[in-house]
Formats: sequence, structure tokens, C-alpha cells
Amino acid sequence: MISAYFDDSGTHDDSDVVVYGGLIGTEDQWQQFELAWQFVLDAPLPGKLPIPRFHMSHCMAQKGKVFGGYTKTEAVLLASKFIKIILDSGVSIYGCALFRADWDELGSGPIKVLADQMIG
Repeated sequence: MISAYFDDSGTHDDSDVVVYGGLIGTEDQWQQFELAWQFVLDAPLPGKLPIPRFHMSHCMAQKGKVFGGYTKTEAVLLASKFIKIILDSGVSIYGCALFRADWDELGSGPIKVLADQMIG
């Protein structure tokens, strides 16, 4: 069995660009991925509390309850751990970007409604 996880950014009205990406992998790849991911969530860095979920933008901006106490160096180190998990897992990586105007023009009617439900 193959599973995929996707996320988007920029589908809100004031964005000029829509970006979405995801990971596609086999059951075995996802099992290894999830074990490694959870390990880092539980013990992100020495002296840091476990984190409930990883958001790259929050980590790199060092904001919020989870990452507010991180230095830039710690944020980069933690992000690199999660990137390494993705790369080492063997899952396929997919990404796409397009101008928001094109997104709005290409997606209309039932197709756009379905896409908006899937990613938003």
C-alpha cells in the first residue's frame, strides 16, 4: 500500500503564490518515518521539552509556545533533524508552486471546491 501526505501554503486571499507539497511512500517507509519522527518529537534537543508537532515556519521563526525559547542555531539544528528523517526514509518528495491568479483561474467549479476541501 502507498500513502501520501500533502500540505499547502498561500491559498488565502492575500497571497501571490500557492505552494503545495507532499510525501509519498510505502507502508514500510512510513513506519520507519513515523518512528524516527516521534523519537525527535519526544526528545528534540538536549534540554528542550518534547514537542507535540513540528511546524517548519514556527520553528524557523522561533515563535509560539513550542519554539519561542529556541535560538536560531537550535531551530536550524532541529529542522535539519526532521529534514534528515524525510531524506533517510526513502519516501518520494513532491512539490509545486504557481501564481495565485493561475490557481484561481485553473481551479473553478466542483474541481476547485474539491481541491480547497482537500488542502484547506
